[in-house]
Amino acid sequence: AEGPPARRLRRKVRQNAGTDFCWATSADGDPCPCRAKPGANVPLCGRHLRFGDPSLKCVEHPDPALGKILVAARDLPKGYKMVYWGSRSRWRGCKGRDRAMSFLQGGGVITPVGHPGQQLQYMSCPGPSERCNVKATQNCFGKTYDKGIVGREFELTEDLPKHCQLMIWYGKDWFDS
Repeated sequence: AEGPPARRLRRKVRQNAGTDFCWATSADGDPCPCRAKPGANVPLCGRHLRFGDPSLKCVEHPDPALGKILVAARDLPKGYKMVYWGSRSRWRGCKGRDRAMSFLQGGGVITPVGHPGQQLQYMSCPGPSERCNVKATQNCFGKTYDKGIVGREFELTEDLPKHCQLMIWYGKDWFDS
């Protein structure tokens, strides 16, 4: 009988490869040695689901009216992978609509509300003199109608220095809603 898959690392970003081990890294950049939490659908261990990735940090925006933003807690390399995760729900009746993220087609949205370790909900939309440095991929974690935790993969599009904001384009329609 085959045992569980061996731990593999992504070379350039020093992060666990695949989805069997946690993608979070320590503040020093060491990959988490733990397996992903069984049944959670996302490549994060129980500790990092509760407390978030130590390489990312939620802070108050310098303009208090804008609330929290997400910044790099250390220098992060291009290609660093993260997961936008939460409960799967229908768009209608979703709590925290302004933070809901699309999931699989016909599968509703990912709702981060009620998950304190979910950090990516604080990614900012770039302002006039800023640019995006994070992109969504087509990789989703979980099935269309899963009742538990589901997620979507995001990755950095450039090297990010410590204290720099993580920014993603919300879409032209977001500001109209």
